[in-house]
Amino acid sequence: MALAVLLPAGVAFAGPCVDAKSAKNGFTLARPGIQSEFRPVAGGMISVANTYESQSPQKQFLFAGLIEVFRDSDTGRLAMIPFFPTCENCFR
Repeated sequence: MALAVLLPAGVAFAGPCVDAKSAKNGFTLARPGIQSEFRPVAGGMISVANTYESQSPQKQFLFAGLIEVFRDSDTGRLAMIPFFPTCENCFR
């Protein structure tokens, strides 16, 4: 039953599927009220530009598309520097 509720919304906004080849050039995801453009940038980073109907736009940078490193919007900025232990005994 839950699938039946979600199916019409997904079908209404269906577009071409993103594959590995097309994702290298970037892609856009959208739903009512929000649109996100994903674009590769230098250093293995992905730039994400989020546009909202009711809020200011937001820009994010994700390392390898997974780890948020920086976020910028009219309401503020946030920088995150992930900590990766370098000691040999940390993962034993």
